[in-house]
Parts: sequence; C-alpha cells; structure tokens
Amino acid sequence: MEFLAWPGVVLILGIIAIFVFKQPFTRFLDWAQTIGKSGIETTIVAQGSDVEVKPSPADELLKAFDNALLLQRENFIQTELERLQINSGPDRERILIRLLAGLAVVQEFERTYTLIWGSQIFALQFLNSAGNILLHEGEGSTLEYRAKGTIYES
Repeated sequence: MEFLAWPGVVLILGIIAIFVFKQPFTRFLDWAQTIGKSGIETTIVAQGSDVEVKPSPADELLKAFDNALLLQRENFIQTELERLQINSGPDRERILIRLLAGLAVVQEFERTYTLIWGSQIFALQFLNSAGNILLHEGEGSTLEYRAKGTIYES
C-alpha cells in the first residue's frame, strides 16, 4: 500500500492548489491556445485595467508645445538623425543638447540685434522730431549738432 500513498498525496495537494489558485489558473487557460506534447502555446491578451496611468512630466511638458509646425520640425530632426545613423541615447542626447545650446546663442544674438535696431529707430525718431537741426563743421572732424538748444558732439 505504500506505493499508492505517494500518488494520493500528490493528488490531494494538486486539488488543493487548484482551489487556492483557481483565478490564476483560469486566466492562464484563457491565454492558452494549444496544449500538446511540445508544450503550451499562449497569447497575451491586453487587459483593461482600472488603474489610471498618470502621464510623465516630460509628456506634459511636450504636450504644452504641440502645434503642426513644431511637430513637422520634430519629424524632420528625427529623420535627419536616423539618416546620419545616430541611434544611441548618449550620442543623440549630446547632439541635441549642443543644437539646443546653439539655438539659444542665436536667439540671444537676434535679441541683441533687435535691441540695437530698435535703439537706432528711436534715435532717428528723436532727431526727426527735434525740429531744426543746424549742422556745421567745427575744428577738424568734430561736428556739432544743435537740437533744441542742446549740443551733441561726435
């Protein structure tokens, strides 16, 4: 009778395991397509979960700047990086940071150019509104400008 005790214990433990793990077993059997001598073939079914996935801060920041022109430029940059075969993360990050820094420098130059241009326009408007300006040659290359009683030398 001892040879029958071992299979009986395994059978009882198997039945207990089935009742304890009923839900995971049924989910596993739902995924199974075929069960045969070679093994079990399964497919993963997408589950609708009730857990709300919170978008990352990067996604929220990128969503704030969505527009057609920006997305078109972004696609162009991605295509160009793929054409140049720059696929790894660190290399791609270094290149994009350098391009961003260069763009910031160009933007600062443009801002300075705009300030200089604006100050020249302001000076011309001031001189045009000053009324009569008498221009005459002084000694050497110094010119004196009279505008509303003030003398400017250059």
